[in-house]
Amino acid sequence: MSDLFGIVLLLILPTIAAGQGDPAADCAHGDPQGCLQAGLALSQSNDLSKLPAAARYFQSACDARVPQGCRYLAEQYRAGRGVDADLSRAVSLYERACDMGDGNACSEAGYLRQQGTLSSTDMTRAVALYNRGCELGDGSACGRLGLLYRSGQGVILDAVRAVNLLVKGCKGGTFWACEEAAHMYDVGDGVAVDPARAAQVYQDGCNLGLPMACFRLGMLYLQGHGVPYSPKKAEELYYKICTPTAGTYCASWYDLLLHSPPR
Repeated sequence: MSDLFGIVLLLILPTIAAGQGDPAADCAHGDPQGCLQAGLALSQSNDLSKLPAAARYFQSACDARVPQGCRYLAEQYRAGRGVDADLSRAVSLYERACDMGDGNACSEAGYLRQQGTLSSTDMTRAVALYNRGCELGDGSACGRLGLLYRSGQGVILDAVRAVNLLVKGCKGGTFWACEEAAHMYDVGDGVAVDPARAAQVYQDGCNLGLPMACFRLGMLYLQGHGVPYSPKKAEELYYKICTPTAGTYCASWYDLLLHSPPR
């Protein structure tokens, strides 16, 4: 019996191993996630000649209703990478991915609609796409919708709703939404002046690991603005984010820490 079992194993192991660790082979065997991964591997290569093949893999994933496949293909058509640039096709693919539940695709489709990429702006469609993306948890969609409510573009001006959406975008991992919300609280742009709330917005972003949010919060601690003056807290934030690969803001921040007077 053991000999028979060994023979069976020898027969089936090659089949099990086929395609293992090889997304292209997985795709050829009908696995849409394999198509997606094969496309990603090619699209991230420095060899531009591989981009047309990446587009074909993304198309296969998209046709199999993998939303990221549609979104990545949209990005290629948007930038003309490996395919002829076609913004109409890009918008169509973004919206298809959005319909499948990809919040970031909703945001990008909304942005292109807002900018009038297809010859004219379509604010009604843009607002609907941002709403859908925000409901799906995409920070950029919430933030972009917040900016519309702040300016009254395509919607009725509503500063309170704007800042709430920007805060939601910040918590969704979009730094510029943190900055816009904090600014509104800091200067009283349509809402009550509240430096402590501005600091909390940066804290929310920092908690998510957004380096620039930690930087802004650290600067507030050095200024004692919205939070108690605390070079120690600022220093803790500095060492949290200022790695050798961090942005140039760390150098100026370090200089400020060195010259922060005691209180």
